[in-house]
Amino acid sequence: RKEISNIPAKKGDVLVFDRGYNDFELFSNYCSEGIYFASRLKSNAAYEVLLEKDTESYENIGFDRTIRMTGIYTSQKCKQKLRIIKSYDPETDKTILLLTNHFGWSPETIAAIYKDRWQIEIFFKTIKQNLRIKSFFGTSPNAVHTQIWIALIAFLLLKYLANSSSGSWSVGMLMAVIPLVLFPEKRHLDLA
Repeated sequence: RKEISNIPAKKGDVLVFDRGYNDFELFSNYCSEGIYFASRLKSNAAYEVLLEKDTESYENIGFDRTIRMTGIYTSQKCKQKLRIIKSYDPETDKTILLLTNHFGWSPETIAAIYKDRWQIEIFFKTIKQNLRIKSFFGTSPNAVHTQIWIALIAFLLLKYLANSSSGSWSVGMLMAVIPLVLFPEKRHLDLA
């Protein structure tokens, strides 16, 4: 996967991926370079359990296993030992399998790191829904970044206004009302 192989990372960094980005050759490179990762494991992944740790002291951890991939392609691409953690999230009532190469942290820490990734997903989904950037005024990277930053700042200001208002204003309501207050009449600008 070109998009994740281009992520700059150095020894000791922790990268978190969705299961759609399972690239065992890249994961093997991360293991060799001392870069840690956490990802969801695909349900059809074949592996052999080498060691199972006791997880009774952890409330929402089903198991913590050291494994080796046994699939035809995955075993060739990644020969290193990996770790699988079964984590239950009581808020969503979902159980997920997490794959990592970090053996030092508790299984709860690995689960928390992956869960924090969802906060980033929610943030970007909110931005996509609320910034409403329909087209860009320029095509250079600077023009695109500038427009995104301006839209993001405007969104954050509206979010601040919504949270600090005494009424029950939402960002969407403010986005609808503010243009009406600022520009009460639509006027055609005749530049001719």
